[in-house]
Amino acid sequence: MSRRRKDIETIRARQAHYIQWCKMMRIPDPCGDNPGYEQVVAMYVKHLQWGVNYTNKDGLRAATLAGYATALGYLFTLRGFKSPIDSSDPNNVGAMLISNCKKEEDIAVQRLPLNNSIFAELKKMAKFSKSTDSEKNVLFDITCIGRFLGPRVSEYAQTTPMKIDYHVYPSGKKVIKAFTANDFVFLDKSGKIIDSQSLTEETMDLAKKLKVTWRIQKNRANGQSITVSADDNHPQLCPVRAALRLVLRARRCGQADDHPVEEEHY
Repeated sequence: MSRRRKDIETIRARQAHYIQWCKMMRIPDPCGDNPGYEQVVAMYVKHLQWGVNYTNKDGLRAATLAGYATALGYLFTLRGFKSPIDSSDPNNVGAMLISNCKKEEDIAVQRLPLNNSIFAELKKMAKFSKSTDSEKNVLFDITCIGRFLGPRVSEYAQTTPMKIDYHVYPSGKKVIKAFTANDFVFLDKSGKIIDSQSLTEETMDLAKKLKVTWRIQKNRANGQSITVSADDNHPQLCPVRAALRLVLRARRCGQADDHPVEEEHY
């Protein structure tokens, strides 16, 4: 019953807001059977989106706009008029505004695949940044790795730049969430482990494979290891070289091998 009462109060508040809006717009009667009311209500919906609503909230979601439409529909039908917002009518402007808002929300939550254009833009940003140790270069390298390994953001990134994120077990044991240099093992063409301390920007072509181990994963597949091969045909996009650049960059910035490869003190 309390839920129903709250819903009724919300509907009444929205109806009262529309009536007050009509008064401000010098519309003598907020309801009627004239086709022009569809345009009036459509303008009201647009004002709602701009933040002119009873909560003064910008960027109302489509579901909230639909709630306003339902409240107005009740207001019109109580007086014997047709609801001014009809989702079944493809030419109804108010319904189109709400539908377009819903489509925009759907697009925002979709995960677009990484494509050549994205990589080209990331590479351009990295190339023209002031330093090879810039955050743009870090972003490009982690993206090169990510298109093969698909790590979650909680598995490679930090919440804040000045504090390491840990996963804490019930026992109290703490494990760093993000990748560290120790999680990357580089192999030569014969499959032998290369001491990463001996690798440099000039000798990174010696690394032909990369073995990555997750100490902690969101899906709890802790300890999982995946091996990827170097892409010698496209060295700029090679995941092995990108991982090595992360390691070398972290060391240049004074980061210990058992700390995240993304430097904490930009």
